[in-house]
Amino acid sequence: MAQEPVASSPLSVPEAFLLLCLRDQDGKAMLDGSTLSYGLGGAILSELALTGAITIQGRKVVPTPGYDDDSSSGYGSFLQLIADARRPFKTDHWVTKFASRSPKKLVGNLLADRNIVARVEGRILWIFPTVKYPEVDPVPEQQLRERIGNVLSGLRPDGFSASVIALADATKILEKCFGPVSKERVKEITDGDWASKAVRDAISSAIMAATTVTTMTAVSSAGSN
Repeated sequence: MAQEPVASSPLSVPEAFLLLCLRDQDGKAMLDGSTLSYGLGGAILSELALTGAITIQGRKVVPTPGYDDDSSSGYGSFLQLIADARRPFKTDHWVTKFASRSPKKLVGNLLADRNIVARVEGRILWIFPTVKYPEVDPVPEQQLRERIGNVLSGLRPDGFSASVIALADATKILEKCFGPVSKERVKEITDGDWASKAVRDAISSAIMAATTVTTMTAVSSAGSN
């Protein structure tokens, strides 16, 4: 099996996940707010694991001693939450904690700062503030889609692509972006030994949290009809 090119995408896991979740034309998310937040919470935890900022000890997350948080690509405030915690917590705790910290705004602003999307503020019913992130530079997402598509077609993944695919699948957005995909291939990717234990645990917790929220949303929608 061919190896995926190294550093073929400059996007972080949260940036990649959010780009896939946004409609290009109007910048609106294709997921409900809760599912998107939990997906981004898992993406941020995965990113911290991929960059070596955190390690897993006995299923609990601890900051890596001596790690330079300036290299955590805009997610230093989340790493600081882990460092300031009174005791180590499991990965699912941090996915939930990160989801409660307005991750869409942070990641969207990171993409806007890089001129990949625009930041468009508005109001719903002239009262409630809202922000949309329409795409202005299509190249990063085109490269991302090509990379993920190649992995889904059989190219060997790495921690980045496995994280993005797992999160997209758990939040039910993978097929919206890539059409019908092989469930066996997705399972092979999400269950594979492509990355460190910290990354695999972060992905696993993100999948569980996002799946739970997605299921609850679906049940709630069905009950209201």
